[in-house]
Amino acid sequence: MVKRLPRPSATIPIRHDDVAIVDEEEDERPHSAGPQPAPARPTVPFPGDAMHHRFARPGRSAGESLARFLYFVSGALLAAVVTVYGGQIWRKARQEPPPPAAAAAPRPPAAVLLAAGGRIELAADLRTVTRLAGDAPRWTAPQPTSFDQLAITGPILLGRTPDAIIALDLESGRTRFTVVRCLDIATGAVRWTAAPAAAHDCTRPLAAVPGAYLLPCPGWTAVIDDRTGAIAVEAGGVGLVQDDPPYLLRARSRLTLSPWSAAKRRFTQTGELAYPTTAATSSALLYKDRLVLRAIESSDELAVLVPRTGAAITVAAPVYRLADSRPFARSCDGTTAPRFQLLELAPRIGASFDPATAADRALALLDLETGTLAWTSRKLTGLHLQGPPQPICRGGHYLFPLEIPDRTGVTASVLWIVDAQTGKTAAVVAFDPDLDTSIARLTADQFDDQRIAVIGRAGALELRWQPPSHGLHDARPVLEAALGPLP
Repeated sequence: MVKRLPRPSATIPIRHDDVAIVDEEEDERPHSAGPQPAPARPTVPFPGDAMHHRFARPGRSAGESLARFLYFVSGALLAAVVTVYGGQIWRKARQEPPPPAAAAAPRPPAAVLLAAGGRIELAADLRTVTRLAGDAPRWTAPQPTSFDQLAITGPILLGRTPDAIIALDLESGRTRFTVVRCLDIATGAVRWTAAPAAAHDCTRPLAAVPGAYLLPCPGWTAVIDDRTGAIAVEAGGVGLVQDDPPYLLRARSRLTLSPWSAAKRRFTQTGELAYPTTAATSSALLYKDRLVLRAIESSDELAVLVPRTGAAITVAAPVYRLADSRPFARSCDGTTAPRFQLLELAPRIGASFDPATAADRALALLDLETGTLAWTSRKLTGLHLQGPPQPICRGGHYLFPLEIPDRTGVTASVLWIVDAQTGKTAAVVAFDPDLDTSIARLTADQFDDQRIAVIGRAGALELRWQPPSHGLHDARPVLEAALGPLP
């Protein structure tokens, strides 16, 4: 096959697109002699036409059309469902009232005491006292003023206010009397006032005797009639030395013990016991036939044991003196004084006194039977015997709240339980951390012979300390590491 190019024309320039392909057979055909018609000019396509055909969409199939239809239908149905469901929620929200705000958690009580068959709680407002039998309120007694502290004495509950001591009946919650004023229960009017002079100095708890209550004060004792609140003053009365029968220690030319007369509601001179001593004392107790005197803080002596006849026994330590005026424990849920008494000791002030050791403290157990110190701890800086001013003794056991600082400055709180008759350690326990309570704030009325009532994160709760139960864990290694071997 031969490719021929058309002849050039004078009027039409030849272009590349005008090139024609001529077949050999056509070229071999005979040519007539006559004039030949001009060859047909090929049609040249416009460039845009080629682009149009190149990008033109092919026709849709039936399956593709059905898929597109179903896609749009499903979107429309989804939008309809969302619209209908949203409308229902909006109408429901308009019809129902908003849920009430969550009630605030009740505040835990400010104080809790154990009573027969239940406990007594002082509310967080310090004005409302409630006695509970289990978890059910037995009575509630709102007060006009706030209480600083509560204590149980015999059949009454005593509450201290900044200017008064209010007595509530333990069974009913009724106000029995106040030291400063007596209010009529029906009208609230003041019936009488009977404020002992300098009553704000009387910081020790009241003691109950048949027909009256005793308020120990520095150098004298107030006797409060349990029916009328009438006050009699016992001048020179140091304090009770025995609860059953009650004896009051009087400081005269010599120390005497005056018995209590329930009929006369006062201490009498009939049947007084005299002891041949004039030693200064802050408190005393009667152990068998011995009068045991606790020395004052400025003395180098710790205690003096005075028998009815014979020489007195003086107890002292070579380098120690008494660190506080905490009274002796007269009883431990019994009729006689316990044999052992705990003393907190401080460095004796003398020629060899080092001011750097002024914060050192040690503990000692005084044996009233032998008149000696049966045990003395290692001295420790920052050691403190916590709790109320009166020793806690329940069910024949002392319960000593202690704060023990370590070398890093961290303080550990433990409860040291000691047998009051043998002087041996029964247990050392501490509260579990999740209770979020403190041993330092414990009072005597939070204990009985088996239970302890505490205020934790969730409110008031009762634990068993004998034997230690859930909420308490063993802490004897902590105490022994600080004080040395325990008795």
